[in-house]
Amino acid sequence: MDSNSLPLSVDHLSSPAISLSATLLLQLAQLQAQFIQGQAVRVALTRVLAEHSQASVVLLVDINELDNDAMPLSCSSSSAITSVNANYWSEIRHWPHAPEPKCVHAWLHYSVWPIANSSLVIFFAQPDAKWQDTLSEKQQILTDIIYPMLVAPKPLTIPVPVATNTNNVFQNIVDSFEYMTMIIQVDSRGIPIIAYANDATAKISHYLIGELIGKPIAMLFAQHDKQVTDFESFNDALTQFTGFDGEIKMNRHHDETTIMKVNLFAVNLASETVSVLIAHDISMELQMQQAMSRTQKMQALGQLVGGIAHDFNNILGVLKGNLELMQLKNRQESLDKYLTTAFKACSRGTDLTRRLLQFSRQEQFNAQNCSINEVISGLKDIFDKSLTAQVQIAMEFGADLDDICVDRGDLEDAMLNMTINARDAMEGVGALTIRTGQEWLGGKLPGSLTDTQVKSGHYVWISVKDTGCGIPLHLVEKIYEPFFTMKDKSKGTGLGLSMIYGFVKRSHGYMSVVDTGPHGTEFKMWFPAQEKKAHQAVIDTDTNLLHYPKVMSPFKVLIVDDEPEIVAVVQDYCEILGMTIETCTDPVTVSRKYSGGNCDAQLLITDVLMPGGLNGYNLAQNLQENNPSLSVLLISGYIHDIGISKQKEMPYPVLNKPFDIKGLIKAMLKLGIKFTGVDDKDESWKS
Repeated sequence: MDSNSLPLSVDHLSSPAISLSATLLLQLAQLQAQFIQGQAVRVALTRVLAEHSQASVVLLVDINELDNDAMPLSCSSSSAITSVNANYWSEIRHWPHAPEPKCVHAWLHYSVWPIANSSLVIFFAQPDAKWQDTLSEKQQILTDIIYPMLVAPKPLTIPVPVATNTNNVFQNIVDSFEYMTMIIQVDSRGIPIIAYANDATAKISHYLIGELIGKPIAMLFAQHDKQVTDFESFNDALTQFTGFDGEIKMNRHHDETTIMKVNLFAVNLASETVSVLIAHDISMELQMQQAMSRTQKMQALGQLVGGIAHDFNNILGVLKGNLELMQLKNRQESLDKYLTTAFKACSRGTDLTRRLLQFSRQEQFNAQNCSINEVISGLKDIFDKSLTAQVQIAMEFGADLDDICVDRGDLEDAMLNMTINARDAMEGVGALTIRTGQEWLGGKLPGSLTDTQVKSGHYVWISVKDTGCGIPLHLVEKIYEPFFTMKDKSKGTGLGLSMIYGFVKRSHGYMSVVDTGPHGTEFKMWFPAQEKKAHQAVIDTDTNLLHYPKVMSPFKVLIVDDEPEIVAVVQDYCEILGMTIETCTDPVTVSRKYSGGNCDAQLLITDVLMPGGLNGYNLAQNLQENNPSLSVLLISGYIHDIGISKQKEMPYPVLNKPFDIKGLIKAMLKLGIKFTGVDDKDESWKS
């Protein structure tokens, strides 16, 4: 087959500005081939047009026949139902002839397309809203394709691919495709050979057309170790002239590969049967699907670990509360060491659940403006203690950086985790470099191993680079999953990077592995830049009070939690602080009792997530509607799916479980409750 016998006769068909559905063009090309072989294609044409225009019916009408009361046989319709055609014909026969020049226009509920240089008109009944615009824009190219099929068919005298007739519209359609299009012959040895390739094939494969013609198709499509679809089925379709629809890896020039969506079908010509291959690159689509799948997976895992953390926090709340109450009431010094050990175990459990919740949270409830240079500088001593003497740490801070709005504690935890991961990757020996800076981002995330798209704007970034062993590329997408770790199980839980990823995500930032290999790994985090604000000094408030204060004016507290043990702990706390108590484990009962008013409590302390169809947030709203003086404090191990997704939407303060009595005092101070011996202006009580 001679590829030089495929000239273009309609120049504008090859213009890159022309963009029509590849499926539509393919179907029209198949109809053109059938027409050239002498087949009638008018009815099939109306059905193809109906499919792509989403019209209820498409009718091909000769305007010279409009005087007939019944639809004549010369007219073609996409519908095979006589009554349907009769109804549409009764309307169409009253169509006023369009003036010259003939152009696409709307009439009643039709898009009307008069075919230039003919008496034929195509009526689209109730098409898609955008179809008329498409017709108007592509009228000329569609006319060039369709018009030859509307004249009397002529028998095929020569095979389409080797035609020298410059009016061969099928040939021009193929040449104008934006998709890779090839005609494949099987030679005398049974080897599929490329007989024709269009310009798109050259663009996608990076080969010149002359380098492809006459070469085996295996030059582009050959067996790979990890094929997306069964390659043998594709190869059998080529040699047996059967259809194929699948995803195949393709070899590009210079040893590059990509994933192609391949459609293969056979065309019977006068002298032989050939295969037509149409394909397009779907590697970008697959990457987007993988990114979406990863996001959905992370969301599902976040909900799972969030639910686990909620229940675990309730357990820890009971343990920690009772241990603290035992300490307060203990008179035997011999028990102190046991209570201290138990407290340490609770603290470890609290830290674990906090990290789980950091991964699952989608919104920060403790975000504030801070300087990353200041935060990282303040961690220098902790870094030095966490790293071995054989790890050299260097810090390179960008000058005059904007603030970022994050949870400061989360940022500190993230940086500590990053340095520990780097230490372990270097096996305690190497160099660690932490850098900061600021840049404008837009489009694709710089250095990302995936095609992550970012919201355009100014970002402050942190880079953590080590000289360790690197991360295998096939594991890069897994490293953010909870409990996934490359370390020995005795050295890590697999929560570190997932926690960091969750923190960056809910801070509206981005994170990626910028570089990895035997020379080491560089992680980078970007956070939206914020206007600088004055920063308050961070005050340590961990010192235990020797004597707990009392409220200045005793009042009643209503405690609601579905966990009786939690209720008992909070009740003891409040009684120690001098309050009177009413408790309940059913929010629905409380709502029925006090929603109408007459609630004599000054403060409602309620869990957020409770069974029974009424959460603590809704309970608080119900009670406050007719008890406006009632203050509210929410206590929760996990807030999820209560209709609140952002911090600014939450009207009530939230005290996270597990908490101690001092944490309860701090929360009450923020509600304006006064305690004896406590200065509410003291910064140590506000943190």
